[in-house]
Amino acid sequence: MVEELKKKASTLTSLKTPYKCQKCKDTGYLLGTDKYGHSVFLGYCECRLLKMTQEKMDRLLNEAGIAETFKSCTFSSFNDWDARVTRAKNIARKFVSDCPIGKDQNSLAILGAVGCGKTMLGAATLNELMGNGISVLYIHFLDLMKALKAFAADSDGYQHEIEKYIKPSVLMIDDLYKGYTENDIKYIYDIINRRYFARKSLIITSELTAAQMCDIDEATGSRIVEMCKNYIYELRGTGLNYRLRGLT
Repeated sequence: MVEELKKKASTLTSLKTPYKCQKCKDTGYLLGTDKYGHSVFLGYCECRLLKMTQEKMDRLLNEAGIAETFKSCTFSSFNDWDARVTRAKNIARKFVSDCPIGKDQNSLAILGAVGCGKTMLGAATLNELMGNGISVLYIHFLDLMKALKAFAADSDGYQHEIEKYIKPSVLMIDDLYKGYTENDIKYIYDIINRRYFARKSLIITSELTAAQMCDIDEATGSRIVEMCKNYIYELRGTGLNYRLRGLT
């Protein structure tokens, strides 16, 4: 192996291409010599370790179902352009900092106004948690309903499908009740109820308030409110749609 690494380094040297990493000369490995002057493998270079970490994060992001648009979302890059949005971000950051996974009040809800960055805040929260080694999954409400309804007539298939949304430590449901039908209520209850009793965390975004969610289905809504008790924020009032800023 050492000889192969030396040959690779020699080939790169002969190409006279500037190295991205001067330590390993872009081989990804560190070589040294023993007391007899023989080349020995010392380990992976920092550049290789960083690349391996990034590859792992990319794989986790894909498994988590996070859309390409939101993979780079972070709290530091989030534009909290309104004091109310700042308060929502601070609650999301506190959720990550407290990390109440496995506790009774273990979930986060960012509710209310259209176009104020609820999804981006949720995605930033997921990315932070995933970076801390916590298993996460993102899904839009309508996609979740479509996935579960596909097995409506197949009891075994339904149970297998629903397990996908119970297994992760944190499940983000984006745009809860957006475009819902009466039939959707029983499906979302199944998810929320099972995660409630399993003490599995949720991240909920919705254009509805907590009271409006309870009006749709009090059993589901009240569970969400209880789970999010310490980390819930409703964005209310005018001027919160970032997409419409500057328009008269």
